[in-house]
Amino acid sequence: MSGRFEAGGGLSSAYLYCIGRIQEDCAPGKEAVSKSLTIQDAVARNLQILCESTQRLAPESQAQHPEIDWKGVSGFRNVLTHDYVSLDFETIWSIIEPRLAASGTCRPQLAGG
Repeated sequence: MSGRFEAGGGLSSAYLYCIGRIQEDCAPGKEAVSKSLTIQDAVARNLQILCESTQRLAPESQAQHPEIDWKGVSGFRNVLTHDYVSLDFETIWSIIEPRLAASGTCRPQLAGG
């Protein structure tokens, strides 16, 4: 991951970077993404990094975003990391699509409820 995030950027840098990548990768729409295993893998990997980065967030910082289901994010990270064979494109799309559609300001909401 060297070079992707600004030095000292911490969680917010990784979190926002991953959301930006997911938004960019999904911009062509569901049909285009469904036809590309490479894009699907990229989206899944960025979701994994995003979820992993939130586990390092201090409880005080989590409290500033009560709209995010932190336990759900952690659980999803475990699925992405350990149970990835059970995931399919439809499941991942159903998680990200409503958040991508919620305007350009979906950054904190992407991982939340």
